[in-house]
Formats: sequence, structure tokens, C-alpha cells
Amino acid sequence: PAEITTQVVCRDRYAELISWIAITGSTFDKIAIEIRNLQRTEILELAEGFNIDEQIGSSTMPHKQNPVDCEKISGLAKVLRGFVIPSLENIPLWHERDLTNSSSERFVIPLSIIILDEILSTMIKVLKGLKVYPDNMRRNIELSRGAIMAEAVMMALARKGMGRQRAYKLIRELVIKSQLENKDLKSILQENDEVRKFLNIDELNYIITPSNYLGKTEDIILDTIRIVQERMKHLKNCECLR
Repeated sequence: PAEITTQVVCRDRYAELISWIAITGSTFDKIAIEIRNLQRTEILELAEGFNIDEQIGSSTMPHKQNPVDCEKISGLAKVLRGFVIPSLENIPLWHERDLTNSSSERFVIPLSIIILDEILSTMIKVLKGLKVYPDNMRRNIELSRGAIMAEAVMMALARKGMGRQRAYKLIRELVIKSQLENKDLKSILQENDEVRKFLNIDELNYIITPSNYLGKTEDIILDTIRIVQERMKHLKNCECLR
């Protein structure tokens, strides 16, 4: 509750609420966009669940399986962001009380809450039915033919004493060479005398393997899961999470 008010509650707290709702909706929008992009045919690392018995992707193209729920989330998030401006405009009132805020708030406040609830429910549905394609992830990593590991090789050379600037210049040249000659970067590295002065074959094989360059990724994921699980303990009675 507001500790100090005039005839009415100051509208800044309502503007803060609508801004928070819009930010939350935009976060779900960010997730939805990532899923939509990763569902593209040429990537296909993630995909929305699809009811093959009932769901229709397109009225004219039978093969289509569009990410309709993620598209809905993105569309609704645009509406939420649009509600922020009238909420901010409602803060300045004449002599702390006029009715210029009333008509817009009767529309903005309830609809913002309803729309965010729909976004949340839809995202829960998407995540529960999410399809993951790890084989395609590996395929996409391998499309660069080793170039994605150029940074790892550069850093290894720098640690071995080559010097970072020289390592950067050399690896850049070798990546371009591999592209021009249509070869994978690993073979180009193995053929280069300057690289071989600092790294032997076994070291190169280890460095050029993507799974060996994950850093703190697993720790970050586990920490995130732990934080979410702790917060979820306080939301067990939330109807939308059942």
C-alpha cells in the first residue's frame, strides 16, 4: 500500500507496474525469438511441439510446422511494450488529480495483466513440449570446418609463448587459407610449421575439439537451475504452474 497519498494514489507506482510487466513480457519474447530462429529449417536445433494429428501449419503448404505459440508471444509482447508510454503519460496530473489517466488505465492495467498471464501460460506450454535436436547442433558446429575453434587455438598459441598479436594474425591467415582451399582448419594447422613449433598433434587435436572449450558453461547452467529451483519453491501454489 502507498504510505502517502493525496486524493488519489500517485500514478508512478502504476507506471512502474506496467513497465515491469512489459519488461517481463519482453524477456519471454527474447526466449520465443531464439526458439523461432533455432526452428528454421536450415538450423533446426530447437522446435515447438507439434500435434501431428490435429495441428495445421499452413492452409496452403501441408509441410509447414510454424512456431505459432512463440509467434503469439512475440506479438503480445509488442502490445505490452506499447502500454508503457500511456502509463508514463499518466504520471503528471493537474493539481494531483484530474481524469486524464482514468480512461487509459481502465484499458491498460487490466489488459497488461491478462496479456502477461497469457504469455506466461503459452511459454510454459512451449517449454514443456520443446523438441531438442543435439545432432543438428553438432552438425551446425561442424559447418565451419573447425573455424569456430580459431579463438581456442589462438589463445593456446599465446599461452605457449607466441604472443597474442602474432597468434591472432597467424590464425586469421590460416582460417582464410582453409576457406580458400576448401579444407578444414585442423589440417591447415597441422601443415603449418610455425604452429607446430608451439603445439604438437595431440595438443592440436584436443584444442580443435569444441567439447573441450566449454569453460564454465556447465557451472553457469547448474547455478541457474539451482537459483530457479529455489525461487520456484515459493511459487508452488501458483495456478499457472500446475
